[in-house]
Amino acid sequence: MVKDEFKRHGREVRERQAEQQLLEDMYAAEQQRELSAVAAAEADALAAALSRQMQLQEAGSKEVQRLREESAELRELSEKIRAARVNKERSLQLQEKATLAAQEAEYDRVYDKVIMQQDSEGLAAQQAAEAARREAGKLGMQVLKQQMQERLELQRRAEAEFARERCLVDEVVARIQAEDRMELQARRSKQADTKAYIEGFLKEQEGAKSAARAAAQAEEQRIQDYWAMVAQRDAEEAARKAARKDAADRVYDQLRLEQEAALRAKEEEEYLINLMHEEELAERRRHEAEAAAAKREAAKQEMMASNEAMLRLKAEREAAQRAEEEVFRQAMMAKFAEDDRLEQLNAQKRRLKVAEHKRAVDRMLEQKLERYEEARRAEEAELAARQAAEAARAAIIADERRKLLLQAADLAEFLPPGAVKDRQELELMRQHAAVKQQQAGRIEGR
Repeated sequence: MVKDEFKRHGREVRERQAEQQLLEDMYAAEQQRELSAVAAAEADALAAALSRQMQLQEAGSKEVQRLREESAELRELSEKIRAARVNKERSLQLQEKATLAAQEAEYDRVYDKVIMQQDSEGLAAQQAAEAARREAGKLGMQVLKQQMQERLELQRRAEAEFARERCLVDEVVARIQAEDRMELQARRSKQADTKAYIEGFLKEQEGAKSAARAAAQAEEQRIQDYWAMVAQRDAEEAARKAARKDAADRVYDQLRLEQEAALRAKEEEEYLINLMHEEELAERRRHEAEAAAAKREAAKQEMMASNEAMLRLKAEREAAQRAEEEVFRQAMMAKFAEDDRLEQLNAQKRRLKVAEHKRAVDRMLEQKLERYEEARRAEEAELAARQAAEAARAAIIADERRKLLLQAADLAEFLPPGAVKDRQELELMRQHAAVKQQQAGRIEGR
């Protein structure tokens, strides 16, 4: 009887443990499904954020390329640099003309000096010949005749030399006049080309200004369209965020209600199981008490009917019965202690489950807060990206402007008003021009 009771008790304990393990497995599976759903949502959010970041990077690259090609400020600076080159060319032409005039004046001065020197030398020769003739007059008519012939020869030679020099001078004058005519024709042709170029440049500049105004209007319209698109996109994103938040709240409330219902059902099930066990235990105790009372009554009747010979056997039977009752009592005490321990264990498990459920709810709240913070960080990152794009746009335009100014460093004195923003840019151009001039000087020195 005691062995059967132990077996049955062990079977019940195993059944309770199996039921408890099944409930724990079901609860763990439910938690795993919830965690998998949260992880999938986080993965989708991360993929969407990465996609937005790649789109922003691609848009930034296209924006840099567009700014390099369509910046009105850079186009205006290029036109001003081109005008400065025209001004420099005109200044060089004027300097060249002044240099040619100075060279012509110097040539005329040298030519007059040579002619005067030649005339002075001829006069001195004539005076020397006249003195020789007077000194030689004493030699007679022959000497005089010879002197006259020599004088005539000298005069002829002087005339021939003068004619030769005059031919050379006429040739030089003709060549100079031809060069002057060619130069005048070249200057007139160059002036006509310059005039045509200036007229074309002015027409082109006027067309560029018209195109710039049209491009500026188109750019303004495009900017307005872009900001309208950004506002619409922000509104749609806010609506999507609100919808996702409402959906997440509904899912969270549904999960919380399901978990609370499952927990209440589990507690009710454990309560019913414990109640059934207590009723079975009370029924067993009642049957055992009735059986013991019947057994004692039978023993009492048998003892009253027996003789003294049976007293010893009765005493031995009573002793055996007391020993059996003691064993049964110890077994029941152990069973009661085990039941108490199981009840305490179940209560502790219930407390642990409640605490675990609370931790799960706290984790869900923390995850929800993390998703909200992640969305907020994404919005801040998007705003920072837009600000960085504007800063990059300004930096690109400033860098391209600096490159154009350095390329036109030798045109600093010929730039029209407004081409240089401040003295710092002008000083930068002068320094760069000085460095280029030093490098050119070193190369020529080598």
